[in-house]
Amino acid sequence: MKTKNELEWKTILRDQVASGQTASAYCRAQGINVKTFSNHKRKCRQQPIENGFIPVAIQNTKSAPLKYPCLTLEHRNSVLAFAELPASEWLAQLLITANT
Repeated sequence: MKTKNELEWKTILRDQVASGQTASAYCRAQGINVKTFSNHKRKCRQQPIENGFIPVAIQNTKSAPLKYPCLTLEHRNSVLAFAELPASEWLAQLLITANT
């Protein structure tokens, strides 16, 4: 069995949230030990954000503005529009960082 690295675990954690399944159901479907999953989720929550920034990957810079965004955040002179809800942990960290 291959040991997963930190990036792989972060991807797994995001995929679980995006799946809409409970952690137990997701782990069962993916063949992941629930305790191992929970340990990595806890470790990920405890990691400080370096330099006060949350890494963001821009996937498509040429897309048209969203006609009906699912979520829109406005802060100072910036607007973020999401077609789908982002992971709750990521959104919480973004809001905490934006308000500091």
